[in-house]
Formats: sequence, structure tokens, C-alpha cells
Amino acid sequence: RVGKRYPQLDHIGPGGGQSVRPGANGSYAQLPFGIDRYSVPVIGSFTDGLQLQAETTTSWYSLPERSEDSPLLIISAAGEVSHLDMNGVRQSGQELKLEYGRTEESAEDGVEWIGDMEPLDIDTAPQWRNLRFPLDELPDDADAVRIRAADFNVTPDQWLAFTPPRV
Repeated sequence: RVGKRYPQLDHIGPGGGQSVRPGANGSYAQLPFGIDRYSVPVIGSFTDGLQLQAETTTSWYSLPERSEDSPLLIISAAGEVSHLDMNGVRQSGQELKLEYGRTEESAEDGVEWIGDMEPLDIDTAPQWRNLRFPLDELPDDADAVRIRAADFNVTPDQWLAFTPPRV
């Protein structure tokens, strides 16, 4: 589900907070890093009032030809994201993973799922930040990606928002 409004985010650096006019898909979230909120949708779990559990899996996105000039896939995200810290201890938050696959005509949706990975750079939550996925960690035959996100914590300060991936 896409919330109509997102909580005010303080001290977030470039971008963030709320706008008085809705963006591309009705979200009021101010996007960071010069991302055009009128052309880039925001997917999120926050809503005014009663919080509900939410989960989504995006459509598959085709990966461009790999290049040393573009070694990373980036997803801009805000909110708490579950992750392993530098000591290998799971930190709480919502699930956000990049799933990768290979185009396969016989697959149900045209892509055969191969695996998934967690993003790097989880810190600075709940502020907007760029989550990195090194493309060289994907198998050579992976040519498509999608985002799987889940928010099963219904407390108001636990939510997740993210943009589509970009290379």
C-alpha cells in the first residue's frame, strides 16, 4: 500500500520531509538527492491513523549492460531497514531486499528467480539514504531485478518508503 502522507523527517540532509502537493503516485514524500518526485514514484508502508501490515514485490526491471562506470544499483529508502550490522548481528527494521533473476520465456512472469541480497549502507535511519547493491556480486547471467519489501511492525515509528532502483 502507498501511504498518502509520510511523517515529517528531521535533519535528513538533501531532500526529505513532506510536500503540500502530491507527487508521481500520490505520495507527499519529498525525495532526496535531486530525484524528481513528480516523475519517480514512492512506495511505502506509512499511513495516517491505524497502521497495517504491508508487503510488496515490484515488477522486474531489466538490468543495463554491466559497466565499470556504473558498478552499483541504488535504491533510495527511508525508514528502518532490517540488516546485519558489522558484527553480524541482525538489527530490527522492515525487510527490503533486491531479488535478481534471468530472463526465461518459460518462467511464469518471464524471469526465473535466482536469489536475493540485502543492501549496503543501512545507517542514518529513518532519513532518506541511498542503499547500494554492488552489481559485481550478482551472477553473470542475472539480467533482471525487483524489490521485495515487507513491514509487519504496526507501530507508527516503524515504516518503510523507497524508490525504484537505478544504476
